[in-house]
Amino acid sequence: MNIQRTVSRPSKPLSAPIKCAHGGGHTHKPPGKLPRVRESWVDIPHAAVELMGGHVESPALGVAAGAVSALSALRGFQNFQSGGTIHNIEGIGNLALAAASGLEAYEIFSGGEHGHHHHHSHGPGIAGTLEAVHGLAEITVGGLELKQGGRNAIGLTRIAKGAAGVAAALIPGAAPVGHLLHLGAAIALTAMDPTH
Repeated sequence: MNIQRTVSRPSKPLSAPIKCAHGGGHTHKPPGKLPRVRESWVDIPHAAVELMGGHVESPALGVAAGAVSALSALRGFQNFQSGGTIHNIEGIGNLALAAASGLEAYEIFSGGEHGHHHHHSHGPGIAGTLEAVHGLAEITVGGLELKQGGRNAIGLTRIAKGAAGVAAALIPGAAPVGHLLHLGAAIALTAMDPTH
């Protein structure tokens, strides 16, 4: 009679929580099967689409807006999974951005004249208002980062990015400059906080 020994294989190690960039001792839950969407993956393409949106009518721009919408929605859900005040505010802002970018993609593909990228002459509309919600969330998160301390430059840059987004969405004459400042602030934030 042969007796077989079974060797228990060690289970796969659980992913360690990711230290939150916002500080305050928070951690992000380990990512699931999908990679964690970084802020720069959403904000830099979003700012570039916004900057070109008033000047370029192209299906490629619609695809880019759709991609921003999908990434922003995923990031928003990941924010809510992380929990905490800052992440929840970020999540609200990201879901608002997802809706705004989705509307913009729809308008580009449907040939509508009331899309977000036409707000220079028609007022902000639904997509512009959602963009403003995203900007206000950024301003709030930046203010909370300033209050916590340790991330003052990042907090100020985030406030500037949010303010530029709000101005571009709500003040038609400020849109071109607002979009340019928004892109610059998004690039600066990525350089200052590349893992967030």
